[in-house]
Amino acid sequence: MQRAVPDDETAPDRSLVGRAGVLAELDEALRRARRGTVGTVVLSGPSGAGRTAVLESFLEHCRGAGRGVRVLSAVGDAWESQLALAGYSQLMDTAPLRSAKGYDAAPMPSAMPVPELSVPQAANYAATLTTHLETLQLRGPVVVAVDDVHHLDEASVRILVFVMRRLKSSKVLFLFTLDPSYSHALPPGLRDLLGQYRVRQLRLDPLDAEDVRRLARSRFGLDLGDTAAQGLVRHTRGLPRPILELLQEMPPETWQSWFPSLPASARMQSRVRGLMADATPGLVEVAEALAVLGSPAGLAEIQQVSGLSGPEAVIEALDEGHRAGLLRWTVDHDCSTVSFVEPGAAEAIYEQALPSRRLALHRRAAAVVPLEADRLAHRVAAAAGPDADLAAELEDFAARQGERGAWQDVSSALFSAARLTTDPQRHDHRLLRAVDASVGAGDIARAQTWTSAVEAMPSSSLRSSVLGYLSTVSGQSRSARHHLEEAWRSSDADRDPAAAAQVAQRFVLHGLASWDGPLMTEWGETAMSLTEAGSPAHIESEAIYGLGLYARGRLQDAEAAYERATGHAGENAQKQRIQMGAAWLALRADQVESALVGFEAATPSGPSSGHSCRQSRLCDTKASLNSTASTSAQVFPARASARLAASTGAIPKVF
Repeated sequence: MQRAVPDDETAPDRSLVGRAGVLAELDEALRRARRGTVGTVVLSGPSGAGRTAVLESFLEHCRGAGRGVRVLSAVGDAWESQLALAGYSQLMDTAPLRSAKGYDAAPMPSAMPVPELSVPQAANYAATLTTHLETLQLRGPVVVAVDDVHHLDEASVRILVFVMRRLKSSKVLFLFTLDPSYSHALPPGLRDLLGQYRVRQLRLDPLDAEDVRRLARSRFGLDLGDTAAQGLVRHTRGLPRPILELLQEMPPETWQSWFPSLPASARMQSRVRGLMADATPGLVEVAEALAVLGSPAGLAEIQQVSGLSGPEAVIEALDEGHRAGLLRWTVDHDCSTVSFVEPGAAEAIYEQALPSRRLALHRRAAAVVPLEADRLAHRVAAAAGPDADLAAELEDFAARQGERGAWQDVSSALFSAARLTTDPQRHDHRLLRAVDASVGAGDIARAQTWTSAVEAMPSSSLRSSVLGYLSTVSGQSRSARHHLEEAWRSSDADRDPAAAAQVAQRFVLHGLASWDGPLMTEWGETAMSLTEAGSPAHIESEAIYGLGLYARGRLQDAEAAYERATGHAGENAQKQRIQMGAAWLALRADQVESALVGFEAATPSGPSSGHSCRQSRLCDTKASLNSTASTSAQVFPARASARLAASTGAIPKVF
């Protein structure tokens, strides 16, 4: 449809979070068209990426602020794609046949999209559109915009391709939005044309956590914490549509506390309900098995968990799921996996499955998944009540993972063990260690939800140590010191040196948070004297000990300390802590290249590490350090930080 721009119309607000760069590219394409260069831009992104929102924002800008710009727009539709000229009639804002009198000596068709179109008819419409565009562009640039071009009818596509190949030196910008998953279905002529080097490809990237925070603030007045924002990004894959749906549908208090998972949006629940109602039993069983296993999953696992008779039955269900836009099968050089196309589909299907079906699926999954952590998680999900034996297995697993520094696995296992435990003392002990491990994993929001429960427990060294740990990472220095002193007084280094070493190591963290060199080094030496080299408390104290030496003006001693620590640290999460501390020392010494190498080495390369570099105990003190300007100035030298940012695009947020 065509719209001229009123002279007195003002530009609307074009603020789309995370899309400023794309809008700037579109502005530049319009400027080139205004200078007489025909341009073509493809705006691509998966369903929910905000293609339509960006397109409408740009077109509104054209209509409101781009004086003299004419806009011809159409929207592709899956059903209307069966009707010839459905898109063309939208572009021309009239019945399809504008000036086709006597073009083929046939009777005049009705003024509606027709089921078929002959070659002479198509040529006539193409000539009409070409003439129309050439006339309009004499008065100013013209934007021809097609949303969801992958659903445009073939006749309209042929007309557009014909026109685009013949327009020369005209003030016309062609702008299409495209879902890449439908690229293969584009007519060959359009696919070839859009693949040319002169066509500008703009892909909408997922939003990051900071984008989500700005979006929540601007649209809903919500002040999200970093944990909530990252949780939304993980759940939605950073796609704006499901993010907006959940921000609108969930109660505001949801985002102010820790949440283990998020539900599917109402739109996704409705979509899945409709798909499952029309699906064959095979597709339902495959979808439910995938929802329990976690997306993505392997074909063999899906077959065993779903209960289908063989691979052929699974493939048949995959075909049906593929046609419905529910499932995606991906094959690469080392494996083939099945996943849900849209975020939230797994949660919607899991919620709609009967409880008895879920329990049965989890029991089957526990027998087929390869990783011990996953097997235990499925067994916990299948447990209908307390289970002392399973709780003991979880505690043993947590102890082994703790030796590797995989605190996220430790936390999850101990929380589950506590839930399955009926003995009050054992329950409290496991829960305290679970909260402690959550802080170690960097999952501060989850740990803080248990603060009241921890405070209500009987006094003990472990309780005080956990409260001191929480206070340290929360920036509550006075409270942290009080609890840690109480924990040290009630500990017994002779009877339980490991527990005493843990308290000492918490004092090291407290010293780091306040940038107190003597506190870091003295308590670090205490912690290391109570533990064997290579143990978690020993390594984690060493990871900070060098910074304590530097804070006392002993740079060479600090470098030597990190060199020794790196030599005897294992190749696991503990070594990454050493590398992270050494990298920050190098940055503080203005050795930017060495710091960059250290930060990259400290970043886990796979899922086996059980945590990310931001989830180590060293990372836990970021909020405390950054809350004090003087500390930040000491730890983050401006010159080195600027050089590191120039090398990486961002300064690593470690502390």
